[in-house]
Amino acid sequence: MTIDRTYPIFTVRWLAIHGL
Repeated sequence: MTIDRTYPIFTVRWLAIHGL
């Protein structure tokens, strides 16, 4: 698994969805 590589992507995605 590439959690280390998907972690930042998930964070950016979450922030983008929230609109922060």
